[in-house]
Order: sequence, then structure tokens, then C-alpha cells
Amino acid sequence: MPSPGFATKRLTRLAEPNSTLGIVLTLWYELGMSRLALIAVLASHLLHAQVAAEFQRWVDSGTGAFWAGHYTEAASAFQKAAYLDASDPSTKLYLGAAYMSAWLKEKVSNSDSAVQAEEQLRRVLILQPENDNALLWLGSLMLQLQRLDEAESIYSKAAALVHNERTVCDANYAMGII
Repeated sequence: MPSPGFATKRLTRLAEPNSTLGIVLTLWYELGMSRLALIAVLASHLLHAQVAAEFQRWVDSGTGAFWAGHYTEAASAFQKAAYLDASDPSTKLYLGAAYMSAWLKEKVSNSDSAVQAEEQLRRVLILQPENDNALLWLGSLMLQLQRLDEAESIYSKAAALVHNERTVCDANYAMGII
């Protein structure tokens, strides 16, 4: 008759070695992990998967709303996605673009959307200082807000990014306007 750990050992061999299931089963078998600890690890993995799916759902919703021209709705969806994954610079970039587009479309006298756009674009630059899109969009926003010294400084930083020829051309063009 096989030993009690036989089934676990067999499952460990069948699971992908680097998969979460494989790692958890190996820990359970090799280290004698308690059932409660095993359940906690599996629950944590399931929660992470649910958050990732929810994050992607909000990103997809925001992208659809943005391309349909519903910028306020897009900003709301991207804001929810950014809340779920605060370390993702792309979501902050999209959120900044949605706020900026809403502000430009609506030309609201109060510049709440412009302030929020600036805040999000600066957050992207904290995470990725050489993000050419964030630099160009922030420079454009500063230009629209008539903050010309800031716009010129931002466009100078963008022009210094020689790894992207398009960014250099766009930045130099904008500096010529200023």
C-alpha cells in the first residue's frame, strides 16, 4: 500500500514545476506545510487573480470609452484600474490622457480636469522619468494652460531623449511654437 504522501508527491510531479499549484504542492509535501497555510496561499492566489481580472476589465472599459469620445467615463474607469494597481504607469498615462481630453473637449472654466491630468502625468514621470508620451502630453498641457516656461522645460527633457526620433521631432516643433 502506498504511503500517505504518495498522492501529494504524484500531484507535485504532474503540476507544472513553476506554476503556483506546483510550488504550493511542493511546499506542502516537502516542508510539511499545514492545511491551513495551504488554504491561505491558494486563497491569496485566487484573490490576486480576481484583482488582475477586475483591473483588466476597467482598463478595457476605459479604453472603449476613450475611443468613443466619452472622456469623463474613460477617466472614471482608468481611475478604478489605477486604484487596483497603483504601480502601473500605463494606467496613469491613460488616466492623464482622459482627463486632458475631457478638459480640452469641454473647455471647462474651472480646470479640475487639467489639474488631474497634470497630476497623473507627473505620477507617470515619477515611475518612468523617460516616458516620452507623458513628457509630450504634459508639455502640451502646459502649453494649453499658458505655462510656457514649464512647457519649454518639459519639451527640452523630451528632446533630450535621443532614443526616440519622433519624440525629438515633436518636442523641437513644440519648442518652436513657444
